[in-house]
Amino acid sequence: MTYAYDTVLIDADIVAYRESAMCEKDAFGEVFVDPEKAFRGADKTILEWQLACNAENVVMVFSPRDRSNFRKAEVMGAQYKAGRVEKPIAYWDVYDYIAENYTNISIQGLEADDVLGILHTAEKRPYGTTVVASIDKDLRTIPGALYAPHQMSYPEVINPYEAAYFWMTQAICGDPVDGYSGVKGIGPVKCREALAHLAPGPFNEPPEGFPELLCHPNEPNGEGTVSENIPEVVFRYEKELFSVLVDLFRAKGEESPDHVTQALTQTRLARILHRKDYDKENNRIKLWHPTDTVYMDLATFTIT
Repeated sequence: MTYAYDTVLIDADIVAYRESAMCEKDAFGEVFVDPEKAFRGADKTILEWQLACNAENVVMVFSPRDRSNFRKAEVMGAQYKAGRVEKPIAYWDVYDYIAENYTNISIQGLEADDVLGILHTAEKRPYGTTVVASIDKDLRTIPGALYAPHQMSYPEVINPYEAAYFWMTQAICGDPVDGYSGVKGIGPVKCREALAHLAPGPFNEPPEGFPELLCHPNEPNGEGTVSENIPEVVFRYEKELFSVLVDLFRAKGEESPDHVTQALTQTRLARILHRKDYDKENNRIKLWHPTDTVYMDLATFTIT
């Protein structure tokens, strides 16, 4: 059983990449491409995901065409996605096809994941009740309904504690594909051990020492009300998680003596933006920090 949602927010980058890769055929040392097959595949995938999410509308969310990305800025201190391979030959053909045939959105300087996170956590809900559809594991760091078609038969709701916990596991373990290292020598098992005292329990049980969040910011169909203290409670939880990351860097005796700076770099690279992190009026984002307010300008990628 699944709720009815107003809109499914689909990771268009994933659809374009997958369908363009599937339309390639290698024969006799040459690569043959069938864009029309990719277009049909994209339509089929989008419809299947919409039906699985029981959503009335579809919004396709892209990374910007020029691939501008704040995480690639020098001030972020990492070679973010520097090792990514070339996209399939028909990728931009599929990108354009989706953009021409579906409601879509992108924001300069932000990845599709970030735009998904911003739209999905918006209090005013510009697209009504939403569910995100993507195979990208990073979307588990965003609270709300998620449909991961390779893992789920229908959407599942990720509560704010689960989202924050998964975000910090990403920061601790790192992501070699995306180009950030995490804490050297710490894998999933040691990460779980380090965070055991802060882990959410099964069946939406809160972490020890934290209150139960009865209502979810993206709860569909308007059921229940959202407690006003949820942002403050979750931020306190995030700071507790962050302190574990700092301690892990300190215990490892990493090269840089500034363990807080190292930890901040990892958390910011791993964090998918929420609506509260995006200042549309001033074209800037707020970078996560436990005590200070730190902004990055999306036009210049400078920190203020």
